[in-house]
Amino acid sequence: MDIKSEFEAVRRLLTDDGRLYIEVPGIKAIKYYGYDFLKYFQNAHNYAFTLNTLRQTLYLCGFTSIFGNEFICSVFVKSEIPKNPVIQNYYRDAIDYMFAIENHFYMK
Repeated sequence: MDIKSEFEAVRRLLTDDGRLYIEVPGIKAIKYYGYDFLKYFQNAHNYAFTLNTLRQTLYLCGFTSIFGNEFICSVFVKSEIPKNPVIQNYYRDAIDYMFAIENHFYMK
């Protein structure tokens, strides 16, 4: 799946005053899977997001977040596609969260 192409198609279909609702299991919602990484990652999703990484991905595709939570129930509106985007690396945030969960529940 080419996420950029998919969101380009969504952007073409969405009216200028439309809303895009996205709901996917967020990495930081792993508690809903009993803090079990194997249960979380078995889901048929090509990408794993935190709310920040999803917001940034959609920002790069021309959408702005108007609501969201870490289970990743989120709402976006169309915006300008950035010409010179500022990209933030959220890797450390996500990996630190997963290590904290692992250390808390599996390393006792």
